[in-house]
Amino acid sequence: MTPRFRRSSYAWLALAVATLGVLIGATHQRIGRLERVTALVAGAQIDDASPTGYTHGTRNLLIPQTHQASQPWIIETQELVATGQSRLEKSTYDNAPTGRATQAAPFYRRWLRAVTAMEEKFAHLPAGRAVERAALHADPALHLLLCLAAGLLVAWRCGVATASLLVVSLCLLFPLGPHFQPGHPAPVGPLLTAYTSADSLAGWFSRDGLSLPLVASVLPLLLIPAALWLVRRPEVPTPARRILWITLGLALGLAVLAGCQLRWWILLDVALLGLLVALSAALPAVFGETFKLNAARLALLALVLPGAIWLWPQDVRKAGEDVLSVTEARAMIERDLALWLGHRAPGTTVYAPPNLSASLAYYGGLRVIGSPYPGNEDGLAMAVRLAGATSVDEMQALVQQRGIRYVILSSWDQGLDELARAGSATPEKSLIALLRQWLPPRWLRPVAYELPQIEGFEGDAVFVFEVVEPQENATALSHLAEYFVEMQQPELAARVSAALAHAFATDPGALIARAQVALARADGPGLSAVMTALLPAITDGKDEDLTWERRANLALVLAQVKRSDLAKAQVRFCLEEADEDRLRSLTTVSLYRLLVLSRAYGIGFTDPALHAKALALLPDELRARLQK
Repeated sequence: MTPRFRRSSYAWLALAVATLGVLIGATHQRIGRLERVTALVAGAQIDDASPTGYTHGTRNLLIPQTHQASQPWIIETQELVATGQSRLEKSTYDNAPTGRATQAAPFYRRWLRAVTAMEEKFAHLPAGRAVERAALHADPALHLLLCLAAGLLVAWRCGVATASLLVVSLCLLFPLGPHFQPGHPAPVGPLLTAYTSADSLAGWFSRDGLSLPLVASVLPLLLIPAALWLVRRPEVPTPARRILWITLGLALGLAVLAGCQLRWWILLDVALLGLLVALSAALPAVFGETFKLNAARLALLALVLPGAIWLWPQDVRKAGEDVLSVTEARAMIERDLALWLGHRAPGTTVYAPPNLSASLAYYGGLRVIGSPYPGNEDGLAMAVRLAGATSVDEMQALVQQRGIRYVILSSWDQGLDELARAGSATPEKSLIALLRQWLPPRWLRPVAYELPQIEGFEGDAVFVFEVVEPQENATALSHLAEYFVEMQQPELAARVSAALAHAFATDPGALIARAQVALARADGPGLSAVMTALLPAITDGKDEDLTWERRANLALVLAQVKRSDLAKAQVRFCLEEADEDRLRSLTTVSLYRLLVLSRAYGIGFTDPALHAKALALLPDELRARLQK
């Protein structure tokens, strides 16, 4: 028999409605914040004519961390919209086909038909943008429907108070709840990674102590001892006791698993919600329809109330909207890096930490090896093997085998370092350890990348290494010295310059690099000594063996030391012999300076299309300076 609708039920119903209102408000705040933050740092401009909604087909809108699981299918759906055909035979995230992606094909076809129908109804919205906006609203909308459906079902069987208690708990716990991906109907999601990188509950406690997120996560576990107390009460009828034992056993088993592996915590939360309903439904047998009953239910509610720290988005707790959270700032940097690299080398394969790989694939359209998505087991295995390789020959063979062109590390993401520890008994000799110590193999060349300036994150750094043909030692050291010059690290540049002076005192390429270091450090005596050795080498014709990229740097040095006669000859040679690959071999600063010299000397490219390509490789700000 359905429990009678009592006066106290109105209060419980009002609480559930108010919580749903807060859920809707929090979602609105989160999406509004997302739109505002996206525009804070310059990126790709929205282009309504583009199939994906953005210039050059790149994605600009920041996707919050809790929606990272949606990135793969947003990418695939937008590609389907853009090309009109399936490209699922090749995974976006690995260089080999994955069964999971192929299994998802029917879903993508259905989704494409839905998007096409939406396009016909809302013709003013580009399909790609519609997909992206839908992704942001999908989880909150499903969340709301789940709360309402669960509440109606429980109200029919257990009464309004228990149903309201479930709805409130769903609102507070579901931000850590299941996220479903197409073709992968198992619950997956961000878990607690927004608050800890630990794998276990003990590891979380040892790292952070009794932090608020930890307390909020653990507090609902008190439902288990409450159920143990209630199930032994003789007043509880046998059917209710059986339900309690079932839900209690499930919660206990998942609590053990979740304590050892936090990835199980979302399933534990689902089990605790079931236990909560069973507890609330059994309470009247002990307390009757009295004030004590409502007090007991409020006590159960208090166990999940700290979950409101997940309900209200972290990103909008700041007093000033222009103050970025850590998640937002890192997302900004990763998006900027992806757009820069995707423009420099479109469609190339990149080896980076798993989380950074997701951003590179999403924003830059780049192919990555170790993405964190289900179905990329082979890619992750390769990422572990490469990170842990201690033989330089093995490293190079693996890189060539997978067609990797760039290796990327960041100062805040230690994902590859952890993979190196997992894949090698001597991680201190691994490729990642060598790169962290600035000892790259001769087939890796550092490429200068300047991060967007974000207040409070000036200490962040991204290290980009390009895979090249094995360089001679003098060339490799010269590139390293020039990298430190462009990254404004004069002390490190000076150390490399000293090594070049000791080992390659007469090498023309080394002399060019040493001159650049001396110019950057305003070292007059050092520059004079270098030019004394460099100028005779040029006039004697010893510069004939210089690569195109070294000649471009030589032109920059000669211009800076006021040897315009020699600089003009080098600039003319570089522009006559330029091609797209050679233009890409220059760093952003070197390319910009070469174009400045070209305009100052009145020397142009033999092919006008190359001038347009060179301008396109520059950031908007530098390009605008040249076009004035």
